[in-house]
Amino acid sequence: MLRFVKIATFCALILAVGCASRHDFTDDTDRGNLATIAELRSLGRESTTTIRQQIAIEGVVVNTNLFGEFPHEMVLQDATGGIVLGVDSEHWNRVYPFSTRVRMECNGLILSKRQGRLTLHSGTSKWGVTSFSQQDLSFYLRIIPASEPQISISERTFSEISSRDIATLVRFSKVRFKEVVPWASPADFYDTRHTITDLNGQEFTVLCAPTCRYNAEYVPSDEVTLEGIIDYRDGEYFLRIVNHGIFR
Repeated sequence: MLRFVKIATFCALILAVGCASRHDFTDDTDRGNLATIAELRSLGRESTTTIRQQIAIEGVVVNTNLFGEFPHEMVLQDATGGIVLGVDSEHWNRVYPFSTRVRMECNGLILSKRQGRLTLHSGTSKWGVTSFSQQDLSFYLRIIPASEPQISISERTFSEISSRDIATLVRFSKVRFKEVVPWASPADFYDTRHTITDLNGQEFTVLCAPTCRYNAEYVPSDEVTLEGIIDYRDGEYFLRIVNHGIFR
């Protein structure tokens, strides 16, 4: 009888494992399923791909929506590149502020790669891919306690920007805005474009979302250092700033 009970218990455990949800994660101490963002990129197609592997990535949150610049996007970066999370919440930065180190479980998520931009989505619907809700984020994304700052910002010149910089945090030093105008118009539906120049006269485009809370302020008139996320669209690179108010 005891032998029968043991066998029955073992079979029940096997059945429970076999019926486990695709969201069941390995223990945090098991780092064997970790991948880099570059390795995750190798899974992506130009359209969309469903991740069907028990893999996770670790990275640092390198943007913020504190001032409304990134209302629906969180950007994670590791030593190999950056990735965007589509977020259906304007308050995600309250839980995952700038420089937070996180671990993202990726099994079952939707990976898209368009024009060099890598994005993770929570799923699909009849209208297309779906963004992460605040509840989804708390389920897939875990904060890794860190005792020291995790941010490493790459110093770049305009001419050095390439596809490897998309969705990563960079710094442009000693630049000026070509026109001193307001950051954006809240009445606009589209991003406002600004041109910055460096000491060599080269130009680069800065984008500012109409949702930014400092849209009525004027861009700096002095020489400044800008830090931001590189974006790309239709053959052109852009900068979306993250260091408003601390331009140095």
